[in-house]
Amino acid sequence: MASPHRVLCLETLSTSITNINVPILGSVTQRAMDIKREIEEGKQKPFKEIIFCHFGDLHAMGQKPCTFLRQVMALCMYPALLDNSEFPEDTKRKARSILQTLENGSVGSYNEFYSWETLPQRIAHFIQRRDGGIPCDPKNVVVSSGATAAIVSVLTMVVNEDEPLRTGIMLSVPQYPVYVDTIMLSAAVKVEYNLDEENGWSLNVDNIRQSLYKARTHCNPKVLCVMNPGNPTGRVESRECIEDVIRLAAEENLLLFVDEVCQENIFGLGATFHSFKKVLFEIGPRYSQQIQLVSVNSVSKGVSGECGLRCGYIEFVNIDPAVFQKLFTLKSFAVPNVIGMLAMDIMMDPPQPADPSYKTFMEVRIMTGHNKGAILLY
Repeated sequence: MASPHRVLCLETLSTSITNINVPILGSVTQRAMDIKREIEEGKQKPFKEIIFCHFGDLHAMGQKPCTFLRQVMALCMYPALLDNSEFPEDTKRKARSILQTLENGSVGSYNEFYSWETLPQRIAHFIQRRDGGIPCDPKNVVVSSGATAAIVSVLTMVVNEDEPLRTGIMLSVPQYPVYVDTIMLSAAVKVEYNLDEENGWSLNVDNIRQSLYKARTHCNPKVLCVMNPGNPTGRVESRECIEDVIRLAAEENLLLFVDEVCQENIFGLGATFHSFKKVLFEIGPRYSQQIQLVSVNSVSKGVSGECGLRCGYIEFVNIDPAVFQKLFTLKSFAVPNVIGMLAMDIMMDPPQPADPSYKTFMEVRIMTGHNKGAILLY
């Protein structure tokens, strides 16, 4: 009998799959793990340890977990600890406020309402405070299983394979590799634009426009992806630069996709974070009513640095509500884990000066800017 044709093997995979090569899971990581094992086995090397600094895992790099966050999570996961006098009262108060919104008060439930209604409301309050009172509608906020899941969900939805020209997605150079792999997976076209190295790796609208016009000869660029603060450059964009990019997006009818995951990791002297949404609304309705803006954030960076908990959010501006229904359908295949959502909830409303945990929280925040796991942004 002739051997049957194998349905699933490397040769039968789509090129959109075989072209994916996320460095986090690639050869660099594997080689580093091999070397670490060799050191542990006593093999002599010209160094004593391997520091895994190539994919932004802050806790692995030495950042200490946020005490307030971990205490509230512990109380939510084991509510019997609410009677323990060793936990500060503000941690208990926060834990109770979360538990009363969970189904049957349990983190073990799916907690769809918490994911779709309660947590988006709390995220919206955070965004509104961050942006100086500019309104944020909770209906425009979607919780995701981390920033990567948010990136994949949104960029995949933009691609339309039924159109005559393939969809182009614009990325900066240098860039964060997840975007490249998402483009490969979605069968879109990568359109690269150079950051301005001589000006501290800032965004440069002339470079963006040059790449855009060139790409329009072979694809249909729809999305301009920017990172503020930049990764891996560490650039914190000026308000003037952000305004220029917004005007460019309006002129060229591009959807702005803004990765703001590192917005709390800013320790450079004189550096100030300006969210794209805040600037968009401050320059007036001519732009704020026209520009389609999508921004993402997560608990993986900042004071929490909780990469392993996998939770993020997406805020949409000027997006058709019908799109949300499709996004919720896609999201149902990967409901965010409740533990990660707890971390997001906690970090949206950190301790205030009058709270018992404020002092230790601020100590962690200050140390975040000094330990070897911090991302120093300028």
